[in-house]
Amino acid sequence: MIKNVVVEELVKQGNLPEEAIEDLTPMSSSINPLGMMDNGADSDSTFKVQGTISTSPESTKYPITILRDTGSAQSILSKTALPLVETKYTGRMSYLHTLDSKSAVPLAEVVLDSDLLKGIVKVAVVNTDLPIPGVTFLLGNDLAGNWLIPELEVTDKPLLKSPTESLDIECPHVFPAVTRSQSNNSEPDLLTSSSQESLFSQVMSKENLILAQEADPSLAKF
Repeated sequence: MIKNVVVEELVKQGNLPEEAIEDLTPMSSSINPLGMMDNGADSDSTFKVQGTISTSPESTKYPITILRDTGSAQSILSKTALPLVETKYTGRMSYLHTLDSKSAVPLAEVVLDSDLLKGIVKVAVVNTDLPIPGVTFLLGNDLAGNWLIPELEVTDKPLLKSPTESLDIECPHVFPAVTRSQSNNSEPDLLTSSSQESLFSQVMSKENLILAQEADPSLAKF
């Protein structure tokens, strides 16, 4: 709109030939209100791939459209893309942060098959459609790599088994054992009566006392 006003003003002043308007008008109409060039092509097509999703390797595979999002720390699946996905919930949640809100959504373990990634993956599941038309799976940095800080996972049930148990064994210098609290629960290692008698009988015998007195210079006679 601003460009059209400038062109009209130049024509009125006689500084721009009218035939030049035809050359400038297509350029002005090729810009949409968001300031992006509108050439009819999908601007996200470079980052989109097709794939399938399923609840297990043996179950039915459902087609999905995957968008690789380098600005997302968490991969997200639309619940509408995979029936019975709620049966694969892990019991943990992931906090999704948007520009104006944050919410906790469940995590699920599903089977992903695509050119970018294949195998069992853990993703956040949202009840609504994703904001990108046609996209049902958002591939974030947690699965695609090049991420620095993993998303926080929370649970409302205490863990009965340490999730780093295997790492504790493989890297004991990284995960040192803390036994202070467990030592309070253990029985004190006390000497038995028989061991005490054996110990004191060696130290307090008459012969040992005589030898100790004779070897002590402070007890020598003047």
